Amino acid sequence: MKPTVSTLLALLAVALGAQQPISLDDALRMALEGHPRVREAEQLVEAAHARRRQLLAEFAPALAVHAVGSVGRGDTGLMSMLQPSRMFMLPPDAFFAASLTFQWRIFTSGRDAAARGAGAAEVREAEHSLALARVEVAHGVRAAFAEAAYRVEAVSAYKAGLLAAEEMESLAKARFEEGKIPEAFLFAAQAQTARARRDLRMAEADLEAALAELAAAVGAELPEGALPGNWNAEQLPPTLEAALQEAHDGRPDLLAEQARVERQGAMAEMARRSGLPELSLFGTQNSFDGERVGASSDAKVGLLLSMPLADGGLRRAQAGEASAAGLAAHSRLAAARLDVGAQVRAAWARRRAVPDVLRHAEAELRAADEAYRIARLRFDVGRAVHAEVQVVLADLIAARVAVAEAHRFDRSAEADLLRVLGRPPEKG
Repeated sequence: MKPTVSTLLALLAVALGAQQPISLDDALRMALEGHPRVREAEQLVEAAHARRRQLLAEFAPALAVHAVGSVGRGDTGLMSMLQPSRMFMLPPDAFFAASLTFQWRIFTSGRDAAARGAGAAEVREAEHSLALARVEVAHGVRAAFAEAAYRVEAVSAYKAGLLAAEEMESLAKARFEEGKIPEAFLFAAQAQTARARRDLRMAEADLEAALAELAAAVGAELPEGALPGNWNAEQLPPTLEAALQEAHDGRPDLLAEQARVERQGAMAEMARRSGLPELSLFGTQNSFDGERVGASSDAKVGLLLSMPLADGGLRRAQAGEASAAGLAAHSRLAAARLDVGAQVRAAWARRRAVPDVLRHAEAELRAADEAYRIARLRFDVGRAVHAEVQVVLADLIAARVAVAEAHRFDRSAEADLLRVLGRPPEKG
């Protein structure tokens, strides 16, 4: 009994299954653990935390030690580094002085609160940017996985076509030797086998390229001989309205823009409040020793009130710049929301077309499979010529590839919708 196309495809599936599969979940895990874009975004979060600490360091208690020793002739003045400014007068001959200075801004007219708000907003912006990087990396993996899975199915289809063509060539050769068909039919069968072999080699080359793209999307080398395995479908929103709501509420880029708006507002508030009075608590402990002045020490505790009276418009310009940046961020956020709505609607329309795309491809495959079965029966009983079988075999291979393309459309549509929703990959 001659093997059918379905049997051949089943055998090919078993052969492919012998190779090591990699599931979509495995690929996503590898990418999210080690992809350079994710690592970069994580470092930017750490940098944002460091900048927040820098902003707040100005309002934390400060403690410094100054020490000076000298020998020589003449009096010398040395200014300390810490406010309130202190000057050591260095007398002639050997002299030593040390000072412990403490300062703490205890009232800043709200500038410290604005700085805390700006730092926290910058950290949130960086964290949302990290989430966006994870979404983009996950989309890249899903898109590359869908392409590689399509190429695997295409190779299976072309392998089945090559086996069928080789079988037809063998039958044609036997009939030619029996004198039942002219040599032209044998040449046609040989040409069909050569074409099927060419198509298979091109499909295998495309598969190698797709696997290389998948490795790049994952950000790591795939296991030796790995091929795409299970694609675990996500639970998608039931309606377009639910999809729009999810995207507007959770898109990382929208949340990052919102945090940028808040940061710019806090920076503008910092600039405005920098012109208001500030009160600092300070204290010093000094020790002196020298040939002429003798050993002595003293201590001081006090309050320092400071308020800028004129700065050439510097603070007003800084506040204006930050306010303008905040308005620009508002505009970017509004534009981004419009773009998100359009992206979700477009991705939703593609996803809605998936069932009909799949049904059409499967119907074409059923028709092509039945047409090939009938053509082979007719050929076996001598009621069909080889050219008829050639045509329906080509149609069958094209239908099998079309099913693979429909599966790719299904997976790509899902990946695109998840991307525009901004859904974190760990929630999939």
